[in-house]
Amino acid sequence: MISDRAIRDPNWQAQVPLRLTLASNDVTVHRVPDPLYILAFRLGYLPTVAEKALEVFQDVLPPGEHTPWFEYKRIPLPWQVPIGVLYDILAKEEMPWRLTVHYRSFPEDILLRWDGMEGLKAHHFSSMKEAACICEGRAKPVMDLSSRDKDSLWEAIDKGDAEQFWSANLRIRPGPRGERPTCIPLRLYVVHPAEGFIASLRNDTSFTSRPVEIADSRGEARTLAGVLEDLLPALCPNQGSTGSSPQRGRSVGPSRPTADHSEQPDEHTGSGEADAPEVGEDHQSKAVERSQSKLLFHGRQVEALVAGVPVSLDAPIVWLHATLHHPDFFLYMVVHLQHA
Repeated sequence: MISDRAIRDPNWQAQVPLRLTLASNDVTVHRVPDPLYILAFRLGYLPTVAEKALEVFQDVLPPGEHTPWFEYKRIPLPWQVPIGVLYDILAKEEMPWRLTVHYRSFPEDILLRWDGMEGLKAHHFSSMKEAACICEGRAKPVMDLSSRDKDSLWEAIDKGDAEQFWSANLRIRPGPRGERPTCIPLRLYVVHPAEGFIASLRNDTSFTSRPVEIADSRGEARTLAGVLEDLLPALCPNQGSTGSSPQRGRSVGPSRPTADHSEQPDEHTGSGEADAPEVGEDHQSKAVERSQSKLLFHGRQVEALVAGVPVSLDAPIVWLHATLHHPDFFLYMVVHLQHA
């Protein structure tokens, strides 16, 4: 039998090949430099890639402050969403992933304001505190980390080094919390079939960040299929309505990060997260159907990706979290609704 570690470690080492083209309006010379090809860890963040690309492109950039951001097919990419998750949402099989990198004209009306690498680190550890609160009911495991431990954890993410990450002695696991059910932290992105010639993160992706109970009312382990059967109708209540568009999130990222290090986690719900309404059992049973090894949502086949790989509908959600969670201890999942 394959060990959990044999799955966890390759997840840390997985990379996405990128082809980075410098935005033409950032160039101060007559000729745009050749694209840069680079491998980026799936668990990492785009700003760390921008720092490496800057070493190549800085000689052709105008003087002044560099504010990095990326776009894909004219879609600005949120810096706070892990690279692998963005790839699974937008590209999925494109190799290399062709991105445009900018160092000027940051789109603050679309993306969260960029406060530098310290802001990215603050966002990451704030997310980690939220995951700890969901799993254990307290943020103490993260609050007790020393500055040295935090630096080591961040360096491990940048290098894709699982051993270094776990050597920081940080353990966050789902556990009983009195009468509250045991939960894992989940971030779910649902990608609707694009209605135009290009998908848009704002209009074609629904997002939710929430605790998910690991056992059902009978005490049995909840499977991926069971979780999706509950969440999809609530997150996309209008998906099957005639003549109406599905309810969609306006953003694929969580809310603005904060440097607050209090015991309470950030709301982290995102400006575009759908506050899922209650869905009746009759409507839910009609919306989601299980057909052998497939899950259908309003007749559309559901493809669930975790770490870029389609996962079995029968996989226990607690096992998926234990083996494939991100360094912030959230389980990230991307669901594609295939065309009918």
